[in-house]
Amino acid sequence: MTGCPYCIDVHVKKCKALGGTQEEMLEAIMIAASTRAGAILSHATHALISFEEQSHPPTHKSTDSPSSAPDCFC
Repeated sequence: MTGCPYCIDVHVKKCKALGGTQEEMLEAIMIAASTRAGAILSHATHALISFEEQSHPPTHKSTDSPSSAPDCFC
């Protein structure tokens, strides 16, 4: 689920049609939120490692040639 209001409505209707309670729905939401937070923690560790790597002065890199690494994959 990506948070789209239309998809949320579809999921809620399906949950109710299958006899799901509001408490069960909230439990599923909390599990999804904790899973999503786990992904954020993974990205945070990459950010911290990158920060540490960039704290050190560059070693023998020429500023004339473009870097072979892309600026971003996003």
